Amino acid sequence: MSKVEALVIEMAGEDWMNDSAKKERVGYVLRMATHLLPPDAVALVSIADGWTVTDAFEALPKKDQDKIMSGPREARHSAVALGLLTVEEVMVCMAQTPQRVCMYRRRLDALNDAKPTVHLFPAEQFDGNFKFFGEVEIPPEMVERLARKLAEKASQ
Repeated sequence: MSKVEALVIEMAGEDWMNDSAKKERVGYVLRMATHLLPPDAVALVSIADGWTVTDAFEALPKKDQDKIMSGPREARHSAVALGLLTVEEVMVCMAQTPQRVCMYRRRLDALNDAKPTVHLFPAEQFDGNFKFFGEVEIPPEMVERLARKLAEKASQ
């Protein structure tokens, strides 16, 4: 997986977690990698914005909620200004196997006092950019390109 990580950084840069389009592409590459060379598990740890919904957000139609939460980061920051969300810096840890997902989240401003939230659930209940295991459609030209890149990295 360290070669895959190097490929991700080469493709998307070190700041890929701060860009929605890059995150989507990286998630796809990681799904391909776990499909082609399945590890026992994948873990990802990051410092992130933790979004908490307010009552005003809950009153919005589901379509509008999805647009905010699935849209670009700027949409969530605009929602904060409107009182629809609150934001805090959190540490997010996610570990996945093909069967299970563990999500861990802890506020950074209150490390000594805050208890983390931990969710364990079956992998089939998880979806999104960071679902690393499962079926993925891999275009043949992408497999060839990935194989060339990994071979190039291995020979260096």
